[in-house]
Amino acid sequence: MIGKLIVYSLIGFVLYFVGDVLYRLDLNKRVYNHRPGFCQKVKGLDHGSEHVEYVEKEKIAFLSSGVQALFEENGPKGAIYLYNFSDTDHKAIKLTIENEPTDFIPHGMGHYYLNGKLHLIVISHTSFKKGFQHRIEILEFNKEKQSLSYVKTIKDKSFIKPNGLHAVGPEQFFFTNDGYYQSEILGAFEMLFKIKGGSVYYYDGKESHALISSEQTPNGIWADVKRKVLYYSSPLGEFIKVIKLSEDLKSVKGELAHVPLLTSPDNLFMDDEGALWTGAHPVLYKIGDIQACFEVAGKPKPSPPPSQVLRLKFSEDFKTHELTEPYTDDGRQIPCSSHVVIDGKGNMLIGSVGLNAVHCKYTPETINAH
Repeated sequence: MIGKLIVYSLIGFVLYFVGDVLYRLDLNKRVYNHRPGFCQKVKGLDHGSEHVEYVEKEKIAFLSSGVQALFEENGPKGAIYLYNFSDTDHKAIKLTIENEPTDFIPHGMGHYYLNGKLHLIVISHTSFKKGFQHRIEILEFNKEKQSLSYVKTIKDKSFIKPNGLHAVGPEQFFFTNDGYYQSEILGAFEMLFKIKGGSVYYYDGKESHALISSEQTPNGIWADVKRKVLYYSSPLGEFIKVIKLSEDLKSVKGELAHVPLLTSPDNLFMDDEGALWTGAHPVLYKIGDIQACFEVAGKPKPSPPPSQVLRLKFSEDFKTHELTEPYTDDGRQIPCSSHVVIDGKGNMLIGSVGLNAVHCKYTPETINAH
């Protein structure tokens, strides 16, 4: 009898596991194109704009490009591009970096002004073949020369597998580790079995403080320092969480909200109205092969991974929220959407993991729930 119970239990576990994986892969999903207004591809960006860092004061955005270099030694190199929202030609410009750090593959970014100078705080990796090591690079932007220059490197043992970053000071920032294992194989194992190897930290300029020690693929991150509120996304968990921080930002007081999305949110951005935006992956199995997000022989793969933009607005007490979908695409205009920012004046910029970015026009009616 006990033997049969064990066998039936194992069969039940296997069936549950297989069903859960199939459900999470979104095999039953379909994506239908719709736009908030006229949308067009941004010129000059052929190898991605994984993170889009909007600088409201300058009305410009910095875009991290070339994450493909993590996987391909002879592929495109990591780079940072500049995009001006007022440029009628809609072209991104590759920035030169004076004293560029070696093995520079930029990922998540934040920015901060120090003595009137704009600094970028950038997560950088080495490729998998070079050990997949991580650090934070601080770069200074020269507006007149339209270039960057190296300032400083920060290393810390808490930079386990950093992905998203939100800066709140010249060397102070929140960041996510989207997992624990460093190899591609073990990383895939970690995701398949929903191992909560990810974490969320606050770096105070000298040391790191663990806010969330165990989480499933934390990715995008945003902080409202005035309200002591932190937001982060989970692509595999398909949710966005909101947590309350202590006054010194070094610990968590409690969870304010957990929003299931039934889609995979990536990076986060908050607009002037307090609405949270994310670029998302609506059909997860299509990005299971990350190469599908990159160019192959000059062309995207057939049936590329689709893209989605979500806008999430919470009530003041975080007990309710409204969710809208201003943009979706079947992958032909932009595959693998990873980020979105808006300038509050009718311009939306959508970033991609490995290919082009898209600039859309919008109106309040096309992005709001009411």
